[in-house]
Amino acid sequence: MQRYSEEETKLWENFRHGLIMGSEQFVDRIKSRYIADRPHHDVPQQRGVVGRVDIPYVLERASEILQCDFALFRQEQRLHGYDKDCRDLLVYWFWQRGAYTNEEIGNIFGVSYSAVSHSVKKVKPRISEESELFRKYKLLNSQIKM
Repeated sequence: MQRYSEEETKLWENFRHGLIMGSEQFVDRIKSRYIADRPHHDVPQQRGVVGRVDIPYVLERASEILQCDFALFRQEQRLHGYDKDCRDLLVYWFWQRGAYTNEEIGNIFGVSYSAVSHSVKKVKPRISEESELFRKYKLLNSQIKM
């Protein structure tokens, strides 16, 4: 309504997660002590606190681990074979963290939010069936703190 009425937002309206003063290490220690690794599905405010990371760093690291080219994912409209499997696994991995919406994940990979849903739907059963895919997923989890 504020947007339509051209009313300005008030400072305290966007203040959501409290204020913690201290170093990055102190904030990380507070987060690790009081917030679960994965945000609770019933508490959407946790999405902004848990799991947000430096996306370029994570994608570079994940590309090294999976031995694929992330830049190709954003350039090509359609991917096939190993590249498609890598992209879908990374999409699933981001989705599984619960820190990003489908739309945000889609923006990262240059696909629509519905394509994120389709990728997740395809990868989810494959992880339990294909040992190599499961190994890569576990490798991502163990090598990248998110």
